[in-house]
Amino acid sequence: MSSTIYSKLKNLKQRLETVPATVQELSAYLACNQRTVFRHLKTLEEENIGLCKTKESGQSVQYFIESKTPATQNRDIIRSLKNISEELSSHGEIRYTKTLRDTIQTLKGNNSTSEKVHTNSTCIDPNFIIDPGPFAEFKTNETRVDNYLTAIRNYKKMELVYEHGRNGKKERIIVCPLKLVLRMGTLYLIYNNEGSNKKPLILVFSRIRQEKLLKKSFSPIPVDMKAFYKYHYGKWSASLKQGSPLHILLAVKSPWLQAQFRESNFNPPAKIREKEGKMEVELNLYKAPDMLRWLISLHPDIQILSPRSLVDDIQNELNLIQKSLKK
Repeated sequence: MSSTIYSKLKNLKQRLETVPATVQELSAYLACNQRTVFRHLKTLEEENIGLCKTKESGQSVQYFIESKTPATQNRDIIRSLKNISEELSSHGEIRYTKTLRDTIQTLKGNNSTSEKVHTNSTCIDPNFIIDPGPFAEFKTNETRVDNYLTAIRNYKKMELVYEHGRNGKKERIIVCPLKLVLRMGTLYLIYNNEGSNKKPLILVFSRIRQEKLLKKSFSPIPVDMKAFYKYHYGKWSASLKQGSPLHILLAVKSPWLQAQFRESNFNPPAKIREKEGKMEVELNLYKAPDMLRWLISLHPDIQILSPRSLVDDIQNELNLIQKSLKK
């Protein structure tokens, strides 16, 4: 069996173990014709892995892979979850009961509810407070997020109306949603254009004015998020990809700031050299307004050793601030 066919069968298995699908949906998902899909389904059927199909009234045949784990093996877990659900309900904690009910149905092997089972997008623990800050573009009560997570998990395309930040122009686009990323208080949607083989793109979630889940499927598209945000200090900007990162060397004076750099999470990681209480930090970052302002905020606890151009940029920023204070 060729590696291409093996890869197709592997993707097909993963898809059918997640949620039922029609031949038409699988054809779009695997990027092949329906005859090839039927041939792959026959191969899976011969492997005796639990391939099933169902037909609801007035709907197309859907295929799915039935879990090999019998419901009886989950009996004790199901009983415990039911007891927890009843106990929580009696105390008015109804926020948790829907998730528990969905989990029980999944353990029973009820595939018909597989599309409904989801992970809550917001934190439900009242003792874990998420404070996004006054200028964050993401609201923790954003229920729309679940629709996007469903589309991402099930490889479903979406139709969006997006309002661009610079000119306010609205654009209607069809996207393949890949990831949701919360960074520096801003929620982003990582996506690919319909039928595009180019690198993933990004939208600011708060500027999406309308969204519609489509029935069309798409094939899995890998996203290397570590490479996606490489050399970024703050918010993501497409314009940064056009330039080269700066090689920055800092002398860090204050113990509290030294501790922050030791625990930092830069990409690529900060290189730290320490000797006799003195610290030098080496960074590789794109020059962007939020990075310059961050460095300004660290003075006088740091000294910029190189590059000299960065010192000049910060001096120009400080001159502008000084002029604005005099007005």
